[in-house]
Amino acid sequence: MSSLQATNTGSAHATSAWMRWLTHRWSAQALALLGMLMVLPVINSGLTLDDFLHWSTLHEGARVANHTGSPWGLFHFLAGNVADNQALKATGEMVWWAANDLRTLFWRPLTEWTHWLDHGLWPQSPALMHLHSLLWYGALILLLARLYQRLDTGSPVQARLAVLIFICSSLHLSAVAWIAARNQLVAACCAVLCIGAFHVWRTRPSPRHGWLAVAMFGLALMSAEAGLATLGYLVAHVLVFGAPHQPHQASSVWRERVAPLLPFLLIMVIWRVAYNALGYGSSGSGFYIDPASDPVRFAGN
Repeated sequence: MSSLQATNTGSAHATSAWMRWLTHRWSAQALALLGMLMVLPVINSGLTLDDFLHWSTLHEGARVANHTGSPWGLFHFLAGNVADNQALKATGEMVWWAANDLRTLFWRPLTEWTHWLDHGLWPQSPALMHLHSLLWYGALILLLARLYQRLDTGSPVQARLAVLIFICSSLHLSAVAWIAARNQLVAACCAVLCIGAFHVWRTRPSPRHGWLAVAMFGLALMSAEAGLATLGYLVAHVLVFGAPHQPHQASSVWRERVAPLLPFLLIMVIWRVAYNALGYGSSGSGFYIDPASDPVRFAGN
């Protein structure tokens, strides 16, 4: 056997082994474990930035602003009061170049409960707080594996490869490594559950999954503002997968493609109205840009 033939044979065996591994019944769980192991060192990273504010809020009763509609106001950072912001600048707690009317108040009540759990059960153990976030990350990987498998009904290899690409990406490392950024993981889990339930609802008669999708969308919004991105995936779903019965009339297009999105649009409007009415939002910041109040700047970033 020539060296070229031996190389080809070895490559074929390696490819076959990969295929067997990716199609194994426990491959999703193995990928979730692998993803968690890849970021396991974050357990020793301790508390960072907003983590200290959360600790003082939950243990010492410190708060920055009124937390109407929020259990503890953990994501109420700056209320936009000029005098208060200038005082923070004077003490060095706020950078001097920040806008005097800087306001960053976020409504994330569902995520707040996960931090309350941390500080109630293991308040002196940042490692266990990080482990809690890691469990959310592992759950997200499992949910993604299930979603990809539902969307690709052919060979599970493509779905598993998509999960492998996800866990190898460094883009979501900060959400795992930073305890205060857990809201991104919680919102992502709710979003994936929403998209999966929406897919089932659209591909077979299952009103229960329709209600589940709406509920998960609401929970995603209650976890983080990033949950709003879920709506974009739902729009993409009806564009890519189309209607279950391939309608030909304009009225059918409306009924089969647009109408299913209306409950989610309604939830979004209700959430946004409540968000504004309760005083939440951001202004004067180059990092937190509200797409509703400043869409041009948001699009430019």
